[in-house]
Amino acid sequence: MTKNFDILIIGGGMVGLTLAKALSKNDLKIAVFDYSAPSDSPSKTELLRVSAISRASQNILEQLDCWNDTLTQNACAYAKMDVWDTQGNANLSFDAADLGEPDLGHIIPNAHIRLALWQALQNSPNVTLIAPIEMHSARWLDDAVEVQLTNGETYQGKLAVAADGANSWLRQQKPITIVEKPYEHTALVANIGIEYDHGHCARQAFLETGPLAFLPMYDKNQCSIVWSTSAAHAKQLKQLDEASFIEQLQLAFGDGLGELSLLSDRLTFPLVSRHANRYVQDGLALMGDAAHTIHPLAGQGVNLGLLDACSLAQTIEAGVVKNLDFSQEQVLRPYERWRRSENQLMLDAMMGLKTLFSGDQKILNFARGFGVNLINQNSFIKSQLIQRAMGLVGDLPKLAKAQLPEL
Repeated sequence: MTKNFDILIIGGGMVGLTLAKALSKNDLKIAVFDYSAPSDSPSKTELLRVSAISRASQNILEQLDCWNDTLTQNACAYAKMDVWDTQGNANLSFDAADLGEPDLGHIIPNAHIRLALWQALQNSPNVTLIAPIEMHSARWLDDAVEVQLTNGETYQGKLAVAADGANSWLRQQKPITIVEKPYEHTALVANIGIEYDHGHCARQAFLETGPLAFLPMYDKNQCSIVWSTSAAHAKQLKQLDEASFIEQLQLAFGDGLGELSLLSDRLTFPLVSRHANRYVQDGLALMGDAAHTIHPLAGQGVNLGLLDACSLAQTIEAGVVKNLDFSQEQVLRPYERWRRSENQLMLDAMMGLKTLFSGDQKILNFARGFGVNLINQNSFIKSQLIQRAMGLVGDLPKLAKAQLPEL
């Protein structure tokens, strides 16, 4: 027997769940599919992946009633950011106090964000969470999308949304071109103990091989690191014994946080810039990593995905209000034009930054040192940069904007 819905969201991660929650107050029937449900007690391995949640993303989670104890008890607000080039004299620092803001953002494990969204949706009468499952097939009919699971269950909807990550299964069911540009980096992530209090400051050192970020965690003596380097170097770092790895990490980062220690496993994953040529077709929409992937050096990946989700929700709602078929490409095109251009700007900026800070050529060292230090001395440019990173400016969906106090 076929089960009928209005929207089928393939992927119950942070982005897919945000779309479901943003649409949950409508009369639309929504099904969310994922290969696993989140654990109430995430494992140490699941907690290794963290995100730097911007103010815009915080606004989204607050307005969706998901900025709850699950998040706040595991979030670290950071008020400062220090960036420096170990191959030259470039230094850049940001301070929330200069903007009159309490913080620049929050570092939160992805598992806790997903859990908060999942919990918020469990009592939504028009949202059905279906996990664990495996997808078998998808086909687009004249007026519906039909997906079948490996257990034989069949579901139909007007619109299928790909929120199932960089290697999206749903996207692969359609002839959508993906432009890939390898960053020639592999990221290594781990949780690190630090001797000194991190002081709610995010730190990033640009090494000859790539950026090394120390992100402050809820525990003042713990940081999450993201070390982007060559694939061969990342493999070597992962295979080192604990003492040798910490020795290499200390050598690369310096003594600014005192003696370091390894608190977790080390995970690695390749970094590739990807961008879909199309975000929408009749009966299909892409968002998050299914539409684009970006270098983690500016921590914008999840934030872009959450903006996608809220922009798509806003576009669908506009179609519903006008009594239009929201599954049709012409109704969804405003979402594609809106988000694809915004995401392309960020992708280009990250590729430029990665190129700028790669290598140790003397002329390049001088040029970037001069340019970065010039920015650091210009309060207006610094303010514009950090406000955009925080999501305080730009073409934002309604849910990403701060709520004005009621009079």
